[in-house]
Amino acid sequence: MPTDRRRSRDARGADGGLPPEVLAQTRRLCEEMGREIETRFPGLQPDSPQPAPAGTPAGQERLERAARWLQDLMWHKRMYRPARFRWWPEHLVDICTKTTGGQLDFSTIAHLQLLPRHRNSIRDVVDRFSGAIGQRLADAYLTIGSYDTIGSELGLTMDEMRSMVIWSDVDNAGLAGWSHPQISRVLRVVGRQPFRSPLIEAWELLQLSRMYQAAADIFEDLTVDLIGELRGQRPDEVLAVASGSGTVARMEQRIERAYAARGGPGDHRRYPSQFRSITASQTSDVPMSTAAGQAT
Repeated sequence: MPTDRRRSRDARGADGGLPPEVLAQTRRLCEEMGREIETRFPGLQPDSPQPAPAGTPAGQERLERAARWLQDLMWHKRMYRPARFRWWPEHLVDICTKTTGGQLDFSTIAHLQLLPRHRNSIRDVVDRFSGAIGQRLADAYLTIGSYDTIGSELGLTMDEMRSMVIWSDVDNAGLAGWSHPQISRVLRVVGRQPFRSPLIEAWELLQLSRMYQAAADIFEDLTVDLIGELRGQRPDEVLAVASGSGTVARMEQRIERAYAARGGPGDHRRYPSQFRSITASQTSDVPMSTAAGQAT
C-alpha cells in the first residue's frame, strides 16, 4: 500500500523534523548526560566534588588559604597593572604572519580554502590554553568555594568557566596533557614569584589565551570578507564548501555572527586590545614588550 506522505510528514512535525515527543525525550537524555558528566568536576553540580565545609578544621584552613589567594591576586594585579604578560596588536600580526608563512594577501578561492586551516591551527592553541585554565579553575574552586567569586576576579562568565572546566578533562588533553611552549613559559615565570596560586596562574594564562583567540578572530574576519569579495564570481555553494561552512545557510550564519561580534572592515572592534576596560592613563607608562606574550 502506498505511504500516506501527508500523515508521515504530520508525524514528523510541522517543520519536517523529528516528532515533538522524540525531540523532548532527546533533550531530556542530553540534559541527563550533561549533568552526569558535570558531576565529575568540582562545583558544577550539587553532587560534584565540593570544598571542605567551613565548620571543620580543614574548612577553616581552606578559608584562610582562599583569603590569601584572593589578596595575592589583588596585589599581583596592582604590581603588574594588571598582568605580567602583555600583548599589543602588532603581536597578533606576528602570530598571523608566522601561521601563514608570510602570506598577507588573500583574494582567491584557493585562499578561501586556506584561511579556515590557519584559523583552526590557532584555535588548537586556544583549546590547549582553555584546558590548562580549566584545570586551575577547578582547583581554585576547591579552595575559594565560589565560581561567582572566581569569575568576578578573572573576568569570566559562568558559562565560560563551565566550558573550560569540562574541557580540561584528561581524556581531551591527549598524551602530552595541556602543554604548549607559551603555557610552560607562563607557569615558569609565575612559579618564580614569591607568591603563586591557581588563580594567578589562570589570570596570566588567560592573557595569552585571549591573544591567540584574537588572532583566530582575524582569520575568521578575513574569511567572511573574502566570501563577500568572491560573491558574484563563484556560486554560494562553492564558497560555502571552500570556506569550511558546509552549507550556504551555515555560511550566512557565520557571516552574521562575525559581523555582529566585530563588525565589517574598518570597525574599531577588529582592532582588539588586551585590556579594553583600562584607561590609557593607567597603561601609558608600561614599557612595551618586543615579543608576543612578553612578560614585562
